[in-house]
Amino acid sequence: MSLTKKISLQLLAVSLLTTSTQLRPSDPTEKYIEKEKEKSRTFHYDFSSKFKPGDSFYGKNISLLNNNICTDRIFYMRHTLDLNIDVKYGFENPAALLRFQLRNKAVWGSPNVVPTTLNETKLLDYVGQQHRHHIPRHLSWIREAWLEFSINEISDLSFKGKKQTFTLGAFPFQLGRGIALGDAYAVGPDFVGFYSDSTVDQFAFGLKLSGEIIRDKVNYDLYGAILNNKTGSLRDTTEKIFAQQYGRRNNPARGFGIINTVIAGKLFITAFNNPKDGALTLEPYFLVNNDKEQKIEFRGDATSKLATLGTACEFESKRFEFGFDAAINFGRQCVKGWDRNQIETQNRNGELCFVNSHVYVGVDPCSDEAKEVNLSAYKAPQAVIINDPTVANIPGNGYTDVGKEVQNIINCAERDGCLNAKRIGQVDGYAQSTNAPLAQPVNLENILFNAKDRFRNPYKNEYQGWMFVTDGAVFVMDRDLRLAATLGYASGDQDPNYDLKDGNFKAFIPLQELYAGERVKSAFYMGSAGKLSRPLDTPTTEEKIDKFSARVSGFTNLAFFGAGLKWEPHEWKKAFLFNPNILAYWQPWPPKKFDAYAKKDLSCQASTFLGIELNTYVEKLLLKNFKVYMTGALFIPGKHFDDIRGKPLTSAQLKALDKLDRTAYESDIIPNIGDDIAVSFNIAFEYKF
Repeated sequence: MSLTKKISLQLLAVSLLTTSTQLRPSDPTEKYIEKEKEKSRTFHYDFSSKFKPGDSFYGKNISLLNNNICTDRIFYMRHTLDLNIDVKYGFENPAALLRFQLRNKAVWGSPNVVPTTLNETKLLDYVGQQHRHHIPRHLSWIREAWLEFSINEISDLSFKGKKQTFTLGAFPFQLGRGIALGDAYAVGPDFVGFYSDSTVDQFAFGLKLSGEIIRDKVNYDLYGAILNNKTGSLRDTTEKIFAQQYGRRNNPARGFGIINTVIAGKLFITAFNNPKDGALTLEPYFLVNNDKEQKIEFRGDATSKLATLGTACEFESKRFEFGFDAAINFGRQCVKGWDRNQIETQNRNGELCFVNSHVYVGVDPCSDEAKEVNLSAYKAPQAVIINDPTVANIPGNGYTDVGKEVQNIINCAERDGCLNAKRIGQVDGYAQSTNAPLAQPVNLENILFNAKDRFRNPYKNEYQGWMFVTDGAVFVMDRDLRLAATLGYASGDQDPNYDLKDGNFKAFIPLQELYAGERVKSAFYMGSAGKLSRPLDTPTTEEKIDKFSARVSGFTNLAFFGAGLKWEPHEWKKAFLFNPNILAYWQPWPPKKFDAYAKKDLSCQASTFLGIELNTYVEKLLLKNFKVYMTGALFIPGKHFDDIRGKPLTSAQLKALDKLDRTAYESDIIPNIGDDIAVSFNIAFEYKF
């Protein structure tokens, strides 16, 4: 007997005992009836839990699809424990509901259980080194905590019999199938190739107003959430993050009102619902996301206003099911004018030196001499080092007069993209007092130059992405067997900040999305496992600070078609499920082909065909509320990965490619992204109590 039933019986016994002492059969007055209604206002508690021990994962080639990288294999075991408390005030039509869920999850053998947030350090004027610690304890945290109450009850308004509720706290909320807006708040990417139906470790805190417009026909939800708040303390509002923005040199503080919010709403319309015709529901929805501190290269160097309109539909009958979800993006990204120059550290002749990242001394970055030297060695030092004991400002005591003059020229330089690589000033005696290289042109030794990419002028990107996904299924063998097919498309485009100018971004932008399919599921490429990066073109402009291609994952720049079979015999005493699926993937906007010999992108586009995924889900009930499940997946790369084979995605991969630049070059041993088969496997137990 469950704990809920025991508590309900105890409450019933107390109620009967009280009634037996006070009941007056000859006096069924209105006052007595009201007392009986009040007695029915009792609290009902439900304690439940789910434990997944020994959740084991194995994967090969799941990151780079390359057999030559023997380290691209992983194995680990973990557990997940969820403890739930549900409290209802009232039984049939509760006036208030409370849900509280604790989660404990850990990888076995790893002491780094709970990572802290990234923090920046500051050394003199150098800011940027980030560090993170871990809490080496198996802590439990709040995954879900919310309170829902009836507006009808607290206001004593009937709303003509239509129930209205208000919810606040941390709770799941999504639009349609969770593509335009999902509930994956604060989700770190799981290991590629491992399907998980409980990836979300924490839901966003928000508010929701729900209710009926037409009873049993039209319901609504209005939702608001805070995704990131940088206005919660004086430290947040006074943090100096905008000093490099055009026009903010003397007003660098963040200021008030920097809050990332999302507002969403949806209608749930039941067109019809009866045993003969089935059930048809429609869900038109919208969302508005206002991110005032978006990061492209630097924290807060852009803002974004994203709006999405969409509609979802579901139809179910005895023999057939069908559904779709479609949405389109509106809005824009406003990229701020930015001075990329900042203080960084260098090792010069064994000494720690603070230099300007985008200003050179003694060399013109556009000259022929600049092609023959390492420009990094000519970055202008911030504090001039003088090894003269007679000078008052000895090393470590701050700026010299020369250093102050130089830094003032750099900081007060006019900010505009047309001044990149231009001369900005000259200070006599500056070069001789630095520890810059000695082999600098004598006629330029005291002259300061901007780097070719110091300034980035402001520009805008208009959002124009769209997506559509649909699936359907038929039942045979008295609904024991289901045959399903699916089709999906999410528009794609180049990195919106590939060209630093006004443009239209045509790729669909999902928010907090972990879509893995409804009637045909993906266990490798989409959903919580869909983190296999798809690289775009390598930047060619000198103003682009990152010299490696942007990568995308998730439900954007993706098209797919698939089919699946689900066998679930209902006559078996212990439930069993067998669900194999096959999906083929394409990339609507492919990058250019890559030539590993020349180490550069070619002029022609790569193939759009990404590959084929084969997966199988198996579940078997062993005891009541105790089951074992297995998930296996195989990904066969398509022509797309063959066309970009060897493409470096990081500086380490580029160095590895350079080492192969020799006679008798063998293309089969390129240690970067490849086109080999990837395999993943997952097995676990689950017990609910």
